[in-house]
Amino acid sequence: MIIVRRAVATDMKTIEQLLTEASLPAVETGNGRQHFFVVEEPEQRLVVGTIGMEIYEKCGLLRSFVMDRQLWNAEIGIQCIEILIQYARQLELASIYLVTQAAEGFFQQLGFAPISVDKLPIEIQESTPVQKMEQSSSVMVYWIQH
Repeated sequence: MIIVRRAVATDMKTIEQLLTEASLPAVETGNGRQHFFVVEEPEQRLVVGTIGMEIYEKCGLLRSFVMDRQLWNAEIGIQCIEILIQYARQLELASIYLVTQAAEGFFQQLGFAPISVDKLPIEIQESTPVQKMEQSSSVMVYWIQH
């Protein structure tokens, strides 16, 4: 059994470690855009995954979806994305965007649709993940609207 909860300050070191192990960019602290959740194994109180979203005006940029490979399954992945989508609704965000090199089918099943970079809101276009993505031809951008 696992639980998904909002990350607290004491989770940040573990989140950074998960991101590093997955070769993902570090969390940009201090800008107030970062909103992370953690996936926790409650019996041992062990953080085994994380999912985050950067907030820009009225939209969010999904980032850093990482799970321990031994515990990963599609059900947990869907639960994490659904929690993040519900959180975006609570914040009254109009859209959520994501940049990925894999799992296109997974995100499309959850309602995300392909979008070209030039159609992204300017603040998302200028974000670090999208700027880094433009250097790779194998990356896809998706969005979902509420």
